[in-house]
Amino acid sequence: MIVVECMHRQGDFSLDAKLNVPETGITAIFGPSGSGKSTLLDCIAGLHRPQSASIVVGGHVWQDSAKSTFLPTHRRAIGYVFQNARLFPHLTAQQNILFPLRRRGLPVDAAQWTRLVDILSIGNIMSKLPRQLSGGEAQRVAVARALIAQPDLLLMDEPLSGLDEAKKRDVLPFLEAIHRETRTPIVYVSHDDREIARLADNVVTIAAGRTGPLQSVFDFFRTGRKSRLSVLEVVVDDIDVAYGLATGKFDGGAIRLAADHIALGQTYRLQIDARDVSIVKIQPQESSILNVIATSVASLGDAVDAPHQVDVGLRAGSWDIVARISKKSLDALQLRLGDRVYAQVKSAALVR
Repeated sequence: MIVVECMHRQGDFSLDAKLNVPETGITAIFGPSGSGKSTLLDCIAGLHRPQSASIVVGGHVWQDSAKSTFLPTHRRAIGYVFQNARLFPHLTAQQNILFPLRRRGLPVDAAQWTRLVDILSIGNIMSKLPRQLSGGEAQRVAVARALIAQPDLLLMDEPLSGLDEAKKRDVLPFLEAIHRETRTPIVYVSHDDREIARLADNVVTIAAGRTGPLQSVFDFFRTGRKSRLSVLEVVVDDIDVAYGLATGKFDGGAIRLAADHIALGQTYRLQIDARDVSIVKIQPQESSILNVIATSVASLGDAVDAPHQVDVGLRAGSWDIVARISKKSLDALQLRLGDRVYAQVKSAALVR
């Protein structure tokens, strides 16, 4: 485990974080603006020295205020990707990537170099200067630079916040590939619930100072960030080639989704927008909607960004699905907590 305890007071600002982060996968950090997310990353990196801290990564003590131990940044095995790429403007992409090794007098690991170039698909831009790169290309170069020395921990502070939606879509698959094909643990700060839905394995709330399973981030976003997203992780156990549909199983039932680029036995993460979920009290016999999932009503609350609408939290197995319905529909169905109902979800509405 990566164990971080950080306490710092400066004027009105206060940071009090106690985190246990797994040494694999992507851990997302989120919280309200000014809660200290970036400050926490800087503390882990040694860029900021809090009044009291204990930071242990991979069994190595990076900081222990009680014993006056403080490892400077250059001795911490980290990679850091900031909101903007922060590339050296006078160096080519290749020179930027290799800079951490050159500065420390370390040799280039040919296998690591080839691996990063392939994963991030940057072989064709090595000779370009930063001003010749697109925003997405620059961020991929920044990721390669952060990983070239094979760090024990990769920190990413809203790395996609400066990109438009099209460029974000270009970069996200490469971050997934890094996640999938390297064992470097990643601590990832983002305000974008869809990024977290797509990338995160674990989540940390700064305000509450706790870690939790993937679903908890969406509980937070739904109440505090006006998100309508739900997430399911399913394992595909059947593909109907004739209709182009796959069936994914989860502990609350099964769901059909488009079979494009789907493989049997693989796990997929699905995003469901609450506006694409309807509720019925009696299981329909004939319907064009293929996904009808048995659920129970777990929560009821006004939609914070839509007057006269209600977000209904439905529980299916260990997973939550949110349906956004009108208050008129709520009254007509007479929904109460604990009611057994069915969630209808269009296959075409699922985002994989």
